[in-house]
Amino acid sequence: MKILKNKYLKSFLLVSTAVTTAVMLAGCGRKNSAAALPSITDDGVLIVGLTVGNDRSSFKSVDEEGSVVYGGLEPEILAYFNSCYPDIELQYVYTNSNEELLAKLSAGEVELAAGGFAMLDSYKQEFVLTNSYGYGNLYLVNKKGAYIDNLTAYTDKNVGVMNSIPVSALSEIPGIEGVTQNNYDSITTLGNDIEGDVISTGICSEREAVDLLDTGKVTVTEISGGPQISLCFLLPAGQNGFAGAFNTVIADYLDYKALGTLDQQMTQSE
Repeated sequence: MKILKNKYLKSFLLVSTAVTTAVMLAGCGRKNSAAALPSITDDGVLIVGLTVGNDRSSFKSVDEEGSVVYGGLEPEILAYFNSCYPDIELQYVYTNSNEELLAKLSAGEVELAAGGFAMLDSYKQEFVLTNSYGYGNLYLVNKKGAYIDNLTAYTDKNVGVMNSIPVSALSEIPGIEGVTQNNYDSITTLGNDIEGDVISTGICSEREAVDLLDTGKVTVTEISGGPQISLCFLLPAGQNGFAGAFNTVIADYLDYKALGTLDQQMTQSE
């Protein structure tokens, strides 16, 4: 059983921050020109919206000199992209929630959204999705002190389900067919309904789980035998060409990480 705790993130934060800094300083194995990219970067600038949470995708930390730094998987990939296209300036817009980030993307205030977004069909109606850059686990949110990691105890009970979870992943959760599902857009509302006995438990993503965990009012446990959800970046409608170029960067990044040659690629690019 994996119980989510704030302190469980600490070792990852330190390592990830160091890796992100190294990627930014060193770069990828090849340098590309912004001229090779589609119109989204015609001005030489890519405005990136980043949701800063306390999960492994992205987080706010402080370095040894006391300066604020942003680390995690998404900042690392973005730094890797920047090292591959060094003549493109990345300008960051930091948000506190994915709802805020989606609003900025819809309004044209950012050109790429990094918020640990799952590959949802609803997003495809408005945005362009990149390929998956990683996976996220699903969690059960229970009342404080209830360390339950499966849905067996909730058969015939009302269970809250965040709309951030793809239907395909939801259907693979063991025991899901035996509960009554209640859909939620707000993780705060879901948490309140658990406290108020409106629902018995809730199913959410890691980022949402951490947000609730910070309130100190719930217990969060990884679902036993549950599926993982594919995570992606979001782009404005029509930016399929840029998505293709970004997908190449993601693929190279994942290949280098899987082969353990990311450090080698960084060294070669210096």
